[in-house]
Order: sequence, then C-alpha cells, then structure tokens
Amino acid sequence: MADEHVDELFEVKNFFHLGCYQSAILASENLRLTSEDLKAELNTLVYRAHLAKGAAAVVLRDVKPTATLALLAVRLLAVSSSNPSMRGSALEQVQKWLGDVIASTNKTVRLVAGLLYCQDGNHAEALRVLHGSTDLEAMSLTVQILLSMHRVDLAEKELKRMTETEEDNTLTQLSIAWVGLHRGKNGVQEAYNIFQDFIEKYQTSAKLATGAAVCAMAQGQFKEAVAMLTDAREREGDSADLLANLYVCYTNMADAEEQRERALRQLSAIDANHPFVARLNAADQSFDAQAARFVSA
Repeated sequence: MADEHVDELFEVKNFFHLGCYQSAILASENLRLTSEDLKAELNTLVYRAHLAKGAAAVVLRDVKPTATLALLAVRLLAVSSSNPSMRGSALEQVQKWLGDVIASTNKTVRLVAGLLYCQDGNHAEALRVLHGSTDLEAMSLTVQILLSMHRVDLAEKELKRMTETEEDNTLTQLSIAWVGLHRGKNGVQEAYNIFQDFIEKYQTSAKLATGAAVCAMAQGQFKEAVAMLTDAREREGDSADLLANLYVCYTNMADAEEQRERALRQLSAIDANHPFVARLNAADQSFDAQAARFVSA
C-alpha cells in the first residue's frame, strides 16, 4: 500500500525551488498522476518553470482563458514580466481576485500578487498580501522582501515560522542561508555550506551559484566568486542575477573595468528593467543632476 504522505511532486518542486528549472520540467514528464488536483498543481509548477527560464511566450501561448485560476495567475505574471507597461492592468486583475472570497484563498494567486507588487516596488503591499500565509513559498518570499528592506529582525521572525512548519524543507534551508548571509560572520559560512550542499546533492543553478558567490564576496573572495558565477554561466547560460553579481565582483577587482562594463551591457540587454540596472541608472542621474548644479553655479 502506497504511503499517503509521500509528496508525488517533491522532485519537481525541489528542482524548481533550487532554480534548476529545466530539470523541473524534465522531471514532470516522468510523472504519472491520477489525482486531478495534483495534475493541476504540476501544470502550474511547469509553467512557472518556463517563465523562470525566460520563456514567457510559452506561458502566454499555452495558458488559455479557460485554464485554472492558478494558471491564469501565472499567465498574469508572464504578461507583467514580458511587458512592464502592462503591470498596472495586471495589478488591477490580481486586486479583483484578492477581493473575491474564494479566489483570495488560492495560494498561487497570493504568491503572484506578492511577486507583482515586488516588481512594482511596492514591498509594503506585497507584505500585506503575504501576511499570515501558512504556505512555505509565501513565507520564503516574505523573508526575501524583509531582507531587501534590511529588516533582518523581522526576517528572522518569519524564518522561525518556517522552521516550526518544516525545518528540513528546501525553501526553509534556502531562507536560513539568506538570513545567515545578512547576519554576517558565522552566518556567512553557514549559508555557503547550505548552497554547496545543495549543489553537491543535486546540481548547480544560477540561483545556487549566485548564493555561494555572494558568500564568497562577503568574505572578500571576489576572484573565487567570479569563478563560481562563470561556471554557472557556462552551464546554464546568462541570467540577470549572475551578471549583476559579476558586475559587483569586477567593481571590487583591480584592472577589471572592461569586464565590468561588458557585464553591465549584457545585463541591460537581458533585462533593462532589472532592479540593479534601475539603481545604477538612478545613481547616474543623481550624479549628473548634482554635477549640473556645480556647472551652472
């Protein structure tokens, strides 16, 4: 008799959360599910993996208006990600869902709402939408948002909820790593060990390589970080986060100006709206404005 507690989607979920998106898609093809609910959840994961790979066109092509609410939410995220000018209408639609008694309980709807608000730079609203969720992915996103706001204290509280829910879960372990990295000192080494353990147990990904590289950067090991990021690029191709961190590495290395500028050009070509690019552009504009004041004076 089969164990009713076995998660039939574990492998797909695990690869997805580790950033191994193609492996998640391939693992999904080997599953033979009988539960309609599990089939629906699997479809949602697969299309989220396509979107995470940068294949928004696949989601937009395949997900029809008659799809499940979860898939429609993923489609909405694909619309916003591929065309930032549509973000306003995407937020309007997700707000309608959040105002519906039934739709608002859908975990994918709430997660997508949080991601859309993050894309829009509205972290306060993202946290409001995610608040109180018992879904580990929503809690993990909450931790990431709080860390981006430099609220390590609140991130630690949310992490405590995650460890009490399921300490050994991949999402919980990744959150432990990110919080440890922000704590500094011994936390950096703990974070590095977690990223490396996942790489050795499963496979590398841009997400895991970036995590390990950031740990190396935090310890001033920029050449080692470049090697990790370069290896991930050779295995998986370019990603915006990899290039952003390569830019940071080259900025802290002597005689690497050419590599730094190349990384920035490649990052801008892949994702001109990436938050890192936006911050650099804002800094340049602020500098130009201040310089103009002195010139006019």
